[in-house]
Amino acid sequence: MPESKSERMCIGCLNKSHPNALIRLVFVDSPPYVAPDLVPRGTREFGGRGAWVHPRWQCVRKVSEKGQLARSLRQDVRIDGKWLAQAIQKRLEKRAEGLLLAARRKKALTIGIEVTQLNLQEGRVALVAIPSGVTQRSAKLLEWALHHNQNVLILPFTPSTDLGKLLSHPEVKAVGILDAQIASELKESVQRWFDLAEAE
Repeated sequence: MPESKSERMCIGCLNKSHPNALIRLVFVDSPPYVAPDLVPRGTREFGGRGAWVHPRWQCVRKVSEKGQLARSLRQDVRIDGKWLAQAIQKRLEKRAEGLLLAARRKKALTIGIEVTQLNLQEGRVALVAIPSGVTQRSAKLLEWALHHNQNVLILPFTPSTDLGKLLSHPEVKAVGILDAQIASELKESVQRWFDLAEAE
């Protein structure tokens, strides 16, 4: 099978993948640090020379140990693997928050247990997201959704009070994402977050 021109090589495991499966790392001059470039597909927050890494602890750890990042960026860069994993996780958290806000702007977000369950029963919800620190009522919704083969996601980095602030509600125990594309991207961001959690 011919190699795709759009594939990039992970500098951690040295395997090639589509850019959507990787995180682009760039060197930012002021202050001097390596910034993970996590932005919507098709755009780049930081220009310049970049290196690609799978958002998995094994790959991020190898990047920091081998000195491969310095060679790829052609900069004298030394980083701690845990620091880099946490920096990527922070960007993934911001990405997830942006996706939730995008769903709200599109009117493709249900907020609260009752309205989310009602929309689930009507088959309108692509993904149920529950903040960390699941309550008993949220657990019942989670159980119901899983029983009915629905996509469910726990937001490990967002307690219900923080999710409430983000969405301008007192406290949010569950949300339903109605837009399939946003649901898919949110699920991907959270899965990447979990893949990096091994560093902790």
